[in-house]
Amino acid sequence: MKFNNFPLLIILSILFFSCGSCTKEPGPEPGPEPKPTETEFYFGADMSSVNMVEDFNGSYKSNGTTQDPFKILNDNGCNLVRVRLFHTPENPEGYNQWYSPGSKYCGLDDVTKTIKRAKSLGMKVSLDLHYSDTWADPAHQKIPLAWKDLTLEVMKDSLYNYTKKVLNHLKANNATPEMIQIGNEIDPGLLLPVGNTTSAIAKLLNQGIKAVRDFSETSTIKPKIIIHYSDNAGTIYRAKTLATAGVTDYDILGISYYDYWAKIKFDELTNVIKDFKKQFSQEIMVVETSYQWTETNSRGYKKDDRNKVNGYPMTKSGQYNYLKDLTQHIIDGGGLGIVYWEPAFLPTSISEGWDVDALFDFDGNSLPAIKYMNDDYVYP
Repeated sequence: MKFNNFPLLIILSILFFSCGSCTKEPGPEPGPEPKPTETEFYFGADMSSVNMVEDFNGSYKSNGTTQDPFKILNDNGCNLVRVRLFHTPENPEGYNQWYSPGSKYCGLDDVTKTIKRAKSLGMKVSLDLHYSDTWADPAHQKIPLAWKDLTLEVMKDSLYNYTKKVLNHLKANNATPEMIQIGNEIDPGLLLPVGNTTSAIAKLLNQGIKAVRDFSETSTIKPKIIIHYSDNAGTIYRAKTLATAGVTDYDILGISYYDYWAKIKFDELTNVIKDFKKQFSQEIMVVETSYQWTETNSRGYKKDDRNKVNGYPMTKSGQYNYLKDLTQHIIDGGGLGIVYWEPAFLPTSISEGWDVDALFDFDGNSLPAIKYMNDDYVYP
């Protein structure tokens, strides 16, 4: 009797459980995206000058042992390397006129080398496109020599093609960046004087953005797009201006924070970041900062006391405490990360000045502040 009805029992069981799922109440709606956690926060370092410093006999040490500076940074918590790219830095008025005339530091081959060094240690990369043969910043946005005298319409195409060419080159060399800046500190515009109006800026930015998105369609790594201003107090204004002009398809708003130029104290940065995140869907990140560890550089010249704004001394411990506190303010606001500008710029026969801002002393020994990336922070 039990044997003959066994198939029927199976069928009834299937129907019972199927109907049970049909009458089940719908689940709750998905909640909001989780806030940034410790593992999602970026501790970055701009390592653009390392190849040049090493070529001119600079070396780096940790605990008295000479090591690869990328490894030293990575061992101390660095998970993102930033690198700047100039169009043709060997041009007569290019970047290398200041350091090693005719050389190609911060050109495409040099940048590829830097990226591969970072990626070999598992660090992510942020590529900073200056769209110039030399520094692009609030005081300089000079058109590269190759694009001289181009109209806006032609320059848009040149910017698109150049951006995509760079990314294709990097992809072919297993060096695709995870982030990419369309311009550097573009407060006055970019590619001046052509890109000096809101309309022109928007057209140029959108061409750069389009190049990255088009590249991403055939790339496993799809770089997040950063728009970068030095202006930290005007963060909301900058973002609204971009949106009004039709520049919305970017992922991260990058800002610089240097006390001696900042219009706000860094303990006010938390609210600036919070306000931005309330109004915009993009992330926000401090993509440049630094702090002096000494008042006198390697050649005996006393630098000004610009960093005393927030009351931290220009000492090794002052540098460490400043960076630790600044990082916590960024985390408290919900920022995506912090990038230290040129932590490995050592004095050599062709370089000096920024050595007071490095995370290594004049002899290449790592300073206490290098450990700020591994400090115990309170995450939301």
